[in-house]
Amino acid sequence: MKQVILRDQVVSLQNKQGLLLHPMNGLDEMRHKYISCLDLNKIARSGSVVVLDVGFGVGYLSALFLDSLWKINPQCKVVIVGVENDSEVLESIQTAVMPLKSFGILKSVLRGEKYPFLEITLIKGDVRTVNVDRNDVDVVFYDLYPPTAEREVWDAQIFLKLGLCMKLSGVLVTHSGDNLVRQSLFEVGFVWDEVRPSGRFGVGTIARKS
Repeated sequence: MKQVILRDQVVSLQNKQGLLLHPMNGLDEMRHKYISCLDLNKIARSGSVVVLDVGFGVGYLSALFLDSLWKINPQCKVVIVGVENDSEVLESIQTAVMPLKSFGILKSVLRGEKYPFLEITLIKGDVRTVNVDRNDVDVVFYDLYPPTAEREVWDAQIFLKLGLCMKLSGVLVTHSGDNLVRQSLFEVGFVWDEVRPSGRFGVGTIARKS
């Protein structure tokens, strides 16, 4: 993995195929596509949330969610289940740098330290084959490489499996607005809506179980 500086000066990783782990626009684009479409006030009022982060990477997206949520309710209990298939990426978590306090908390919990409002479980493996033994997920972040690079991880059967992990009120959010992705979601009973583009940020997708 090669280190790359994003436009907001956050350090990302680039694989041998030249694909970036994060969007070049950095945290602002992640915030727009993944966080802005969520009802954070409702989640904060509930007092607890279970997040399934598929394509966990070094944890930037989960940390961004934590930072946004805890600004509203710093005592909201968060359970994160991260799925990541790249060992080299997982090994880079503790040396990664991100300008958010919540990222430091996330890294400390992954080192085995206790934090009263955060639990994290990491599952190493391919989303197509891993077993996520839950049915109480409130939010799924689906943050894998785009369909143009890895079409096979955007198959309808994967979304069917993820749907079984989710509450009826759960939502699935992804950076992709590709028609293939939306058709795959629709085929297995999701109703999708567009995360609208804004400035230099393109469209994303948020989906709910119908």
